[in-house]
Amino acid sequence: DIPMKKRLDQKRQHTLLPIVGDAVLAICVSVDRDPEIVTSDPNGQHSSIELSDSFTIGRGTNIQTVERQHQQSPFDGRTMSPLLELIGATVTGPTAYSDGRLELSFSNSIKLETASTTGFEAWHFQYPRAGRSPGADVSNHISLHGADGRLL
Repeated sequence: DIPMKKRLDQKRQHTLLPIVGDAVLAICVSVDRDPEIVTSDPNGQHSSIELSDSFTIGRGTNIQTVERQHQQSPFDGRTMSPLLELIGATVTGPTAYSDGRLELSFSNSIKLETASTTGFEAWHFQYPRAGRSPGADVSNHISLHGADGRLL
């Protein structure tokens, strides 16, 4: 069984990330890097989404904003706990809007949204996950950034 190549799909002016059905495998939080959501597809191939700007996360009306204090400083690790609810959930809606916003929805009804508030990149999607997907098809590399008012 040869896995299908991942690709970015267009939906009007927006882009769907190739992770629908992928499970959230890990949330990586550190004092010197932006938080990273790691997903795994049914073939064990990993993708990552790094969050570099403030974001909202929650379900229904229970939404909270996780702020980044300054572009040069990391997030406060104590504010990352809402991301932990994503572990094990499946990605159901990964939309990168043409204006640079990212909206992710998950099988457990959680939504995460981010957009640039600083004029810099707010998020970065990468497949395969850099240096951490043994046997990944590097010829099928996908990288997409959401910046202020555009996708890169």
